[in-house]
Amino acid sequence: MGYVIAGLVGTTPWEEALHDMFLENIMEPGNKIMALYYWMVFQVVPQPDDGKQQVEAAKDFLCKSLGYIQSVMEKRATKFLVTNQVRLL
Repeated sequence: MGYVIAGLVGTTPWEEALHDMFLENIMEPGNKIMALYYWMVFQVVPQPDDGKQQVEAAKDFLCKSLGYIQSVMEKRATKFLVTNQVRLL
C-alpha cells in the first residue's frame, strides 16, 4: 500500500491531478472553518446566534469532503488519511 502526503504535488500527471482534487475539495470547508476560527479563537467577529450549529455544520462538511477524498484514494489502493476524527481542541 502506498502513501500520499498532501504537501507533495506528485511525480505523474495522475498524482498531480489528485493533489489538485485534494486542494479543491478542502478549500470550501477550510474557508468555513476559518470564519469560525476568527470568532472562536481571535474573537474579532461577534459570536453568531447559532454558533454551535455552525461549528457542527463545518465539521460535517469537512468530514464529507475528506470522506470523498479518501474514497478516491481507496479505489487506487493508496492510504491517504490516517484518522477519521475531527476534534475541536
